[in-house]
Amino acid sequence: DGFASYVYPVVTSVETVISFNITTRSSSSLVMYLPPPQGQRDYFHVGIVEGFVEFGFDLGSGYAAVTSSSAVNDGRVHSVRITRSQQTAAVQIDSGTARSGSSPVGSSGLNNDNALLIGGVDSMCERATSLTSRLSAYTSILSGRFSQGTNGCMNGIVVNTVSLQLSSATNGARVQRAACPPV
Repeated sequence: DGFASYVYPVVTSVETVISFNITTRSSSSLVMYLPPPQGQRDYFHVGIVEGFVEFGFDLGSGYAAVTSSSAVNDGRVHSVRITRSQQTAAVQIDSGTARSGSSPVGSSGLNNDNALLIGGVDSMCERATSLTSRLSAYTSILSGRFSQGTNGCMNGIVVNTVSLQLSSATNGARVQRAACPPV
């Protein structure tokens, strides 16, 4: 349950572009999370659900999730690309077919300046020992959905044209530097 936290590199609130490489055998884990600001619902998460990459988001008018067309939990390196333009999001694995979906009509921008958490969540609640209880402290939507952070290797993380390096994390714990397999 390690994590690294970064200042969320907002270029524009109506678009989000995320890309990274991942090697894992996990069938369920939290990969990335931008928790909602206090009193708001705007957030997103990237997770692995039954081996597939899921991008879930709420822009304030309701939750939506898009799941990849192929699994990534085979221990091989996979490139992941996630795009969101207003209410429509897409997830693409390697050079495969992108799957897309849309959030409910209403808000089209992501209003959020919280820290972006990669690999898991911080222990913001001293008494919260499990990932599930830490997630429920952020939002009830994710509580019980992910029981662990990412167990694997991630590199080449780019969010809204900003390359995120472990050395530039503003906070973190239990994250190891390691050479990932080549892409």
